[in-house]
Amino acid sequence: MSKVSESYKPTQALESSQLMHELVARPSDFRDSLERYAASVVVSVTYGRRVHDVHSDREVVVNRAAMEFFTLLNIPGKYLVEAFPVLKHVPACLAPWKRMALDGRARGKGYITSLVEEVKDKIA
Repeated sequence: MSKVSESYKPTQALESSQLMHELVARPSDFRDSLERYAASVVVSVTYGRRVHDVHSDREVVVNRAAMEFFTLLNIPGKYLVEAFPVLKHVPACLAPWKRMALDGRARGKGYITSLVEEVKDKIA
């Protein structure tokens, strides 16, 4: 919504200034600087705090791990269950793809829950 997006301008301006400083100070680290900028705008708007380092900030690290996990899951033909749909009925104890998916879901749920709790604590 355009009205709400206006309230993000100060955050974007602050992060843009920080990005310019980083690019001048460490031009060889431009990828990290750009990633930090994008992540910090989103995390600031969503959770009310900035990202200072893409290699140690929890949201960035967990998000990167989630993207790698989804990339591994989305390799066409990687799992036999894609060719033989009847395998979807195999119990998870015998189906490594199910265990992997269930583990990913549990980690994701725990992460999202912790973010919601953090926001609730800030509101309180």
